[in-house]
Amino acid sequence: MKIKQTRFYVSLHIIVPFIFGGLAFISAIMAFQITKYYVKTGTDSSLAILSWSITVAALAFLIGFIVSRMLLGPVKKFINEVKEHPAISSLEIVGRKERQVDELQHFAQVFDQVTEVLGKVDVQHLFPNIIGYSSTMRRVLGKIMMVAPTNSPVLILGEPGTGKKLIATNICDHSRRKHRKFVEVLCSDIPEKLFERELFGYEEDNLNDESLRKIGQFEIANGGTIYLDEIGNIPLSTQAMILRMLKEGQFERTGRSRPIRIDVRFIAATSKNLAKLVSEGQFNEDLYYYLNVFSLEIPPLRERVGAMPHLVNHFLKNAPRNIQVSSAALQVFMAYKWPGNVTELRKTIENIATICKDEIIRMDDLPQAIKENPNQRIEEILQHAQRMESLGILASGISHNFRNILSGITVNSQLIQMKYTDSPELQEISARIDSFAKRGASLVKDLMDFARKEDKGTFGIVNLVQVIEETYNLIKESFDKKIDIIIEVPESLPVVGTRAGLSQVLMNLCTNARDAMPDGGKLRIEAKQEGDKAKVIVSDTGCGMDDETQNKCFDPFYTTKPGGMGTGLGLSTIYGIIKDIGGEISVFSEPDKGTTFKIYFQLDTTGAKSEQQVDIKGIAYGNGQKVLIVDDETEILTPMEDMLEGLGYKSDSASSGEQAVAKFKKWQPNVVLLDRNMPDMDGTKCAEIMLEYDPAAKIVFLSGYDEKGADGLNDKERQIIKGYLTKPIDMMTLSQLLAELFYSG
Repeated sequence: MKIKQTRFYVSLHIIVPFIFGGLAFISAIMAFQITKYYVKTGTDSSLAILSWSITVAALAFLIGFIVSRMLLGPVKKFINEVKEHPAISSLEIVGRKERQVDELQHFAQVFDQVTEVLGKVDVQHLFPNIIGYSSTMRRVLGKIMMVAPTNSPVLILGEPGTGKKLIATNICDHSRRKHRKFVEVLCSDIPEKLFERELFGYEEDNLNDESLRKIGQFEIANGGTIYLDEIGNIPLSTQAMILRMLKEGQFERTGRSRPIRIDVRFIAATSKNLAKLVSEGQFNEDLYYYLNVFSLEIPPLRERVGAMPHLVNHFLKNAPRNIQVSSAALQVFMAYKWPGNVTELRKTIENIATICKDEIIRMDDLPQAIKENPNQRIEEILQHAQRMESLGILASGISHNFRNILSGITVNSQLIQMKYTDSPELQEISARIDSFAKRGASLVKDLMDFARKEDKGTFGIVNLVQVIEETYNLIKESFDKKIDIIIEVPESLPVVGTRAGLSQVLMNLCTNARDAMPDGGKLRIEAKQEGDKAKVIVSDTGCGMDDETQNKCFDPFYTTKPGGMGTGLGLSTIYGIIKDIGGEISVFSEPDKGTTFKIYFQLDTTGAKSEQQVDIKGIAYGNGQKVLIVDDETEILTPMEDMLEGLGYKSDSASSGEQAVAKFKKWQPNVVLLDRNMPDMDGTKCAEIMLEYDPAAKIVFLSGYDEKGADGLNDKERQIIKGYLTKPIDMMTLSQLLAELFYSG
């Protein structure tokens, strides 16, 4: 026979007071007995009472220590693990000094922050079918999680097209009735005289004739959820019946006197002002107050423009072909008021995707109603977009010309080092010249990395430390010297993303920090590995932000800068970049105490090489091979010939494409170093002619433009060359490339 074991569970609220109350009771009894004994014997009881008091105190201390250890041990473990979690450590934890006297207060502060983080849990997991999450929408979704598990009626308010049905279905999906029926009733489609029959059903006297009986929508939804869209359209008489049904849980079909009991979750929605309808006598007052106990107001699209890029991309994914939206068109979308809200946006994207001529939606593809929107903000945004595009073009052109100049400086300084090895003075001077030239080249590269436009879909592995160092080199030359810039980084942090995108994130945060410190201060950039994430902290000692500004700082078009000094797109843009690559960003700020941004990027764990990872080797020398240099910058030709001669090659030069082709056919060099951008005949055309004459020709492009990017190589050009060198030409890099070409045959 199996004996059933019974367990009794007693609350800690009873156990702990019982232990200490019992200890106090026993100690009092024992003290009384000791005193009684010593009085009876006529001896002094002071020493015995003192000994017993010490024993009781020690025993109480030991029991208290054990109890507190048992109770607070798991709490301390939880607190320590929580503080190491990225979602919590990304916030500023107040009261970091864990002194014993402040321990409970510290626990309370951490618990408060855990509660805050849980309230901001990534809604992608909880609401996968809702796209885009502004701060206002997050509050709505938080309310959904509060009301969904209950049976309380819900009233959803919002303009047409804001997604009220989507909110209703999400309430159902997070309720206890998620696996039961969800019945939608479009009240705007029901004729006024048929509301009662449609909602409650009817039956005639002949119960055997099914054609004379209709089951109403409430009865169909029994056990599940019913959603009445545009409840403001329901006649007053029917509203009174709905109120009675909600209060009593039963109703009667038309033509039937016996009540029908139902259990249904009631959700209603409207785009009308019900309070106004109540005052005008067009909506049942009692029903309004019954529903308005828990209401959700869905913000219009114009108040959550931060969701615009996500919504546009989502709708474009459903397009019949692969299509993207240009930056200018997206900014116009974000500035337009969208009276039809998300529904209008979806229809607009679908129509544009159908008629769009190429794979990018441009300004010309937008509907006239949107382009002619009287909102003045659109014109300002377009002007800003055009200025930024012009800046990118200007930066590209300047970099090309500047690199040509630097190339002449670098080649001559390195030639001095090569020729005058016995002159320490010349060696020192040329080394300084070379150092400044390299700094200039690095500055141009940083500028181009920042300005270059890259496809968001082509994420790769980028060494985040290199991006931080590039940003540092750029801002230390351009920021006011009153700003002390400090960086603290490891050797390498390979992350997923694009170099241009990460550069834009860091540059924007640094620029904002600079603007917050007009009288100087400290700008600190830190990076480190934290678990499987790369953590970057950008902090300043500037003017800081109040709570309202912190809550809105990532919203598009929100700016605290004076007119003409900011578009309000900076932080929203970097927020989008970080989210696109699966990262997280948070901000902590106090007025007059500075601002700290914390960013988490996904570390690469595949071991793939990041961009610009090269093996450092020494100078490689040739063995008399012939090298032809072609460049329309004639000042560079002679020093380049001398450098190649010093590296052990035979060299010759040409200053135009026509001259290069003639010398190539006559001299038949082993390698051609060919300038890509030349007048009359450019490098590509020149290379094609040489390859027609000798298909085995080895051609290396030299250029002031980067190999990748808007002015980079196309697929055809990549196939005809054996290498690419970006000016200014470094002697070591050139020697290694030539050695590899000759070594590989």
